Amino acid sequence: MRYTLVDGMRGHLLLGMMYAHMSFSTAVPFASYFHHAKWIGLYDAEFFIPISGFLIGLLCFGTDRPRSFGRFAVTRLRVIYGYMLICHVPFLLDGLTGVDWAESPGAGTRLLVESLLLQKGGYYADILIIYICCFLVCGGLSALFGADLRKWCAGSALIYAASQVEGSAGLFGLVGGFQPFDIAAWQFLFVIFVALGGWSPALRRRALAAPAWAAPVLAIGGLWLTASAAHGLPPFNLHPALNGFDGRMELTPFYLVRVLAGCLAITAILVGRDALTAPARAALRWYFSLGPLRRVGRWSIQAFTLHVLLMAAAIQVDWTALSTPLRAAALVGAVALFFGLMQLYALWREAPSDAASGAPSGAEAASGARSAGGRG
Repeated sequence: MRYTLVDGMRGHLLLGMMYAHMSFSTAVPFASYFHHAKWIGLYDAEFFIPISGFLIGLLCFGTDRPRSFGRFAVTRLRVIYGYMLICHVPFLLDGLTGVDWAESPGAGTRLLVESLLLQKGGYYADILIIYICCFLVCGGLSALFGADLRKWCAGSALIYAASQVEGSAGLFGLVGGFQPFDIAAWQFLFVIFVALGGWSPALRRRALAAPAWAAPVLAIGGLWLTASAAHGLPPFNLHPALNGFDGRMELTPFYLVRVLAGCLAITAILVGRDALTAPARAALRWYFSLGPLRRVGRWSIQAFTLHVLLMAAAIQVDWTALSTPLRAAALVGAVALFFGLMQLYALWREAPSDAASGAPSGAEAASGARSAGGRG
């Protein structure tokens, strides 16, 4: 899969995040039917984290001239932390204006320090804090095991097992004050795909040697598993923990299997060579190759930050006071505003360098390092 296609996938997922979060806020009836989570039972983070992990593994472990993971991680952490602080701005403004400075003179300082230490923050900034914690976990695994990705997976699996025994928001309670994900569990998903990215040359050779029927079997089987579980179809209606979105925040073992099945299904469709999935493959490749979508994906960190800021404004509105048509218009308008602003941002950031150097515009000019985590 080329980076151009991955940029389009991330662009789609970012649009999906904006749409899903805005639909939760506006509570528009039937809005969920226009999001893929309604049909396959997986939201955007379930694909976004694996894509990032895979690209990082590919760049740092899966090429003839791999990048230093340590240097790469430090660079990305610096960028992500900076945008994380931008995401905190609305939260700080709201919190500081509510401080009674006469009675609690140190409350504002304490709030600022907790925000800088990522112990408190704004809504909808989950992905960035998950990335920060995942990089820190991977840094520890790298220090212990070097480039042995099998040992990375084993160490990460132990952390995951501990999270399932004593689960809590954040990384065993750290950074859990403002986001609901059990990052000690979600880091396992990230590390799995770092390893798959590192092993991608060997995996690609095996995929090319596989029979043509393997792709439709994996695609249909994976989509059947996650879609059937999402809708509580037999046999997944036997227990509540096996259907819907139960276990998502904790990334329970069965939900982890669902995520892996969904990722495998989409991959099988995109890289398969069979006739059965050819129409879906052509449609997805065309869609993910759309220039405007790829612009959003190329600047994924900035796009995610913009989505957080727009949602910070949206949650200030009393949507219950508005009619359903007005709420639906606000939902569509917010997504359109997000998409339009990202087009302007991407064109502004890319045009000067392209014009000055004569380099090709768009995804052809994107570097591998930037593709791994979005430009920034």
